[in-house]
Amino acid sequence: MKKYLNLLLILFCCLLLTGCKGKKEVLKCDGVSKQTNYTISTNYEIESRDNIVNKVIVKQVIESKNKKILTNFKKQLTNQYKSNNSTYGGYKYDININGKKLTANVEIDYESINLKRFIKDNSAMKDYVNKDNQFTLDGAKKLYESTGSKCE
Repeated sequence: MKKYLNLLLILFCCLLLTGCKGKKEVLKCDGVSKQTNYTISTNYEIESRDNIVNKVIVKQVIESKNKKILTNFKKQLTNQYKSNNSTYGGYKYDININGKKLTANVEIDYESINLKRFIKDNSAMKDYVNKDNQFTLDGAKKLYESTGSKCE
């Protein structure tokens, strides 16, 4: 009987400890940038727990009548995300052109990205992280709003 009581106590403690993680929050930010020959619409879905960003899902749509502009954007974005992933890790991306639209779907996993190195290489990120170099939800909101997006 004591064996079962100890086992039950251990299971109870495990359940209690795993249930103590903070609630997952999702913040959405949207922005549109209209230029002469193209328009960029960007949506950010920021997932966090306890004010620390775990993941950002970015959907960017670039519309243009000029195919060359879309091709150049595809090349630039592909090179950027490929470089970021090989240098810091944590990036998954899919970029496609369909007609007059380029769609980039990007997922940044901040639990696997080398954020310390990223911050070292991109010093402006210091404004968006806490003392432990963790990307905060408040920092993410501040970052995306500084690019013209509105967050709700």
